[in-house]
Amino acid sequence: MLTYLKIKNFALIEDAEIEFDSKFNVITGESGSGKSIILGALSLLTGERRDSNIIRTNAERCEVNAILKITENQFENLKKIFIENDLDISDLNREELSLRRVVNNSGSRNYINDSNVSAKIMQKVSGLFFDFNRPDDELSLNSSCRQLELLDRFGNIDTSECQNIYKELLECRKAIEYFESNSPKESEIEDAQNLIVAFEALNLQIDEDETLNIRHKMLANSQEIITSAATVVNSLTDGENSLADNTAMVVRELYNLNRLTENSTENFCEEIELISENIRELSQKLERFISSIDIDQEEFFNLENRLAEIHKMKRNYGPTLADVFANYESAVKLVSAFDSDGKKRAELAAKEYQLKQDLLVACQKLSKQRQLKANELQIMMLEQLKLIGFEKVNLKWIFKEVEPTANGFDDAELLFSANHGENLYPLRKIASSGERSRLFLAIKSVLAKVDDIPIVIFDEIDANVGGETANKVAKMIRGLANYRQIILISHLAQLASKATNHLFVYKKVVDNRTYSYAYPLKNDERVEEIARLLTGESNLEIAKLHAKELLGSC
Repeated sequence: MLTYLKIKNFALIEDAEIEFDSKFNVITGESGSGKSIILGALSLLTGERRDSNIIRTNAERCEVNAILKITENQFENLKKIFIENDLDISDLNREELSLRRVVNNSGSRNYINDSNVSAKIMQKVSGLFFDFNRPDDELSLNSSCRQLELLDRFGNIDTSECQNIYKELLECRKAIEYFESNSPKESEIEDAQNLIVAFEALNLQIDEDETLNIRHKMLANSQEIITSAATVVNSLTDGENSLADNTAMVVRELYNLNRLTENSTENFCEEIELISENIRELSQKLERFISSIDIDQEEFFNLENRLAEIHKMKRNYGPTLADVFANYESAVKLVSAFDSDGKKRAELAAKEYQLKQDLLVACQKLSKQRQLKANELQIMMLEQLKLIGFEKVNLKWIFKEVEPTANGFDDAELLFSANHGENLYPLRKIASSGERSRLFLAIKSVLAKVDDIPIVIFDEIDANVGGETANKVAKMIRGLANYRQIILISHLAQLASKATNHLFVYKKVVDNRTYSYAYPLKNDERVEEIARLLTGESNLEIAKLHAKELLGSC
């Protein structure tokens, strides 16, 4: 329960301290007096973003501080939030809670008691206490998503199972996407497989191209080699006037010389003998070399084909044979990794399939809960709507299955008919603004009896409502105050008269500055304000009598 609110330098309010009743608090005043500023200050405590233009002119900062009385259950929920966010629970008090927000030109700070917290935590904590309902919220009833949200809130339906499975499914799909984006493309695998097949089919050997090139060169020049070698042999030993013949003549002459010189040139004879022997040996070696050369045209043809295949491999996967071997090893690793990835791919696909099945089961379970609760909500809403002037109203929930998400697979919509015998249609097609206001109030009335949010705030819920319907709406809101603390801005005397605490907001110009003030009305002051709401500034005396009647009927 909100007990106290302090507002400083917020818009037109320079400094205000407001106390609230535990039941029904109404805020009235002329249009533009600043009533909504009070609710705006309260909404600042929900952690929502606000520009620095909310700061009162010439002020450095604005500040809003709320004091709430809390229950033991609310204390436990607060403690849970503090523990989850690593905050010091010693700052918590079992009976009272302070929410404070300070906004300056550079940003804002949020405080829960004395703990400085983030806007996200502030939003979580304030969500335990405040249920804000603004005029635009009625329009949200046209949205099937909003209707489903209200149904879930009414039934206290836990959607966490769907949310958790869907979150895991999204993570799985992200993993699949990442896996596929980082896996080799099919074309890359195909190229690697082609390289492996071609390489292994050739049974290549390291440096084979160099060895074959030597052999090819020899085979290609074999005839010329034989001719050249034979010419040398002929010159050495076989031909006329060969080197061997000439050397033999030299041998004879040197031996003769040695005889004439009485063996003094014997060493020359030895040297020429050695030369002669070397010539014969060289000639023999060349003859053996010639004999070793086998001119095999088939081998030459096969050799040329082999070299062509090797050249093709080097052109496609080289440029050198060493590069071909390196690329082959890389291709083997790539294909091997891809084959291993196939198992991973299959595991991810199986996981995705299972999660989709699990999500479908969870959605079915959630949908059954919703449809059961929809019937209960429908009955309770009809009861409330009849209390506020819809005597022949009819409602019906319809469910349509859509693609499963974190919120299930339900597309739920509330059909409505305000008159007996008329067809049911979606709210967005037929409900007038006045009908939407009362429908919204009926839903809020039902929710107030089943949820645990203690403070319900209405900003002009009475729009487009008047006459006897206004009396019925006023009684309903007064009834809501038995379950929840109500804070409401209104222009209806019927509503204002039912409040247990009446705040009057007015605007005043002092020294060329505009100020808004909030003032609690008592007794005659309240009679006068309700009279003003009834008739404006005319016929006030008669209106005062009516105002007293309204107040006396509470």
